[in-house]
Amino acid sequence: MLLAAGVPERTLSIGVSGLLGVVSFQALSLIVYALSRDLLIASAASAFIFFTRVAEANAIYPIWLVGTSHTYGIIALSFAALVVGFLGCGWYRTGLFLLGLAPSVHPSVGAWLVLIASVVFVWDWRRLTADLRPALPAFLAGCGVTLASLAIQLLFVADVPDVDPSTTSKYLAAFVSFWDMHRQPVEFSAATVRVNAAALALALFFLLRRPSELSAAMRLLMRFIAATGALSLALAVVSWIPPDRLPPALLIAMPGRVLNLNMLIIGPLLIGLFAAWRRAWAGSVLLLLLCAALVVGNRSGMWMFDGGHRALAAAIDPAMRPNATNVVLIAALLATKPR
Repeated sequence: MLLAAGVPERTLSIGVSGLLGVVSFQALSLIVYALSRDLLIASAASAFIFFTRVAEANAIYPIWLVGTSHTYGIIALSFAALVVGFLGCGWYRTGLFLLGLAPSVHPSVGAWLVLIASVVFVWDWRRLTADLRPALPAFLAGCGVTLASLAIQLLFVADVPDVDPSTTSKYLAAFVSFWDMHRQPVEFSAATVRVNAAALALALFFLLRRPSELSAAMRLLMRFIAATGALSLALAVVSWIPPDRLPPALLIAMPGRVLNLNMLIIGPLLIGLFAAWRRAWAGSVLLLLLCAALVVGNRSGMWMFDGGHRALAAAIDPAMRPNATNVVLIAALLATKPR
């Protein structure tokens, strides 16, 4: 629509890329703030997570926060995390408006997010009905924007020939089997699988063993993490079913990609939990140790920038650098210690 209104493509591309950075960084900071309620730590956390690249491990689909031309796919993941962050902060009107808007930002990621939200709502529907009812008009407004976006797509953009569904299913299955790297079976040893299992266990631990330590909004955040972990692990198993035996709509939605949401969330989740515990000496120590380990971790920007960092990287054997995923898994275990 902006192109049709005369906005230059270069200007629009720069604006979209800048918006991507805003969404990515705000999403990370909101999740930290939802748990810690510390504005300074939350503001610094997004830049820290970007620098350490703790989130940038993947199984079948890359995770980037900024700095790539593939803005459409990346903003989908960051936008999903942004929705979770707003809801976790208790800002339900904004969160539900963005949830209704999500399918127009990215149809498949938005659909997965709505499915996760539905599971979360059914999980505790009595309490959430009371908490979220005032924000229902905002959700309907977001859905209205999505429907308007769909109408524009169908009326003015979509123009493809009709093809027999059996033919398209055959070609889609062949494409997935022999060429498409983003829809291959997910290795169960992948970092995203292990992180989702840890995130699921951690969220369930707080929901079942320490619910009194969580506000209503924080419990909602933990339910989102638990539901995402359970769904993503189930879809990792589904990814091993031969493509010609799966519904085309499921293949198109790229089920293994759901693993990336908790992979993006786990860093700010742990920082937020330890920051909430910062008034006790153990919480402060664990927060400092987590940050230090990620700074020297194997994916950290410490080893990638020009100047003195290159000399430092050359002097230190890569095998000596902590594995960022293992650091996260250990931190998730330590987050369950008594406070």
